[in-house]
Amino acid sequence: MKKTLKKILFVCVFAVIPFVAAAQSRWGVLAVLDQWAVDSGKHMDWSGSTKYSSQWNTGVNVWNAYKSGVIRQDAWNTVNDVTVQDVSYIDSNTVARTQLIGNGKADATISFSTQMMDSLSAMQKKITCTHEIGHALGLAENNDLGTQLIMYHFINYNTSNNVLNSNDKANYDYMYNNMY
Repeated sequence: MKKTLKKILFVCVFAVIPFVAAAQSRWGVLAVLDQWAVDSGKHMDWSGSTKYSSQWNTGVNVWNAYKSGVIRQDAWNTVNDVTVQDVSYIDSNTVARTQLIGNGKADATISFSTQMMDSLSAMQKKITCTHEIGHALGLAENNDLGTQLIMYHFINYNTSNNVLNSNDKANYDYMYNNMY
C-alpha cells in the first residue's frame, strides 16, 4: 500500500486552462496562474468544511506565517472567495483539486478526495492542503526548481517538508505585489 502512495500524482484541474507566466524572478522562472481567489483587499476568505481541518489550518498557517492575515475564515462581513469540501472521489490518482472559475479574480472550490486523502500520512495531508491553497493564491505547479517546493507536482518527493522555500515565496510575492 505504501509503495502505491509514491505513485500518487497531484493533478489539479482548473475550469479554464491556466496561463503560466514565463517572467524571470531572481529565484528562477515564475510559475503563476492567470486566476486567483484573492480579493482586491488582498484577502482570501474561505468557508466550508473538511475532515482534514487540522491539516487545512496548518496549510493556512504556513502561508499566513509568510504574509500575515491574507487567508482567513469567512465571516458575516466578508465575501467568500474559496469553498473547501470533501468528496469521495475525484478521478484516478487525484488527491485534491482546486477549481478556479473566472478570469483574474476567481471564485475557487478546493475538493479533497477522501478515498485518496485517507491513505496519506499526516504530513502528506498537510502538504496537500498547503499546495492546494497555493493554487487558490494563483501559484502554478513548479516541477523544475526543486522537489522541496510546496508547489512541486509529485508528493512522493516531498513527504517531510511543509515549509515555503524561496521559489514558492517569489511566486507568491509576484502575485501579491502585481496581481491582487
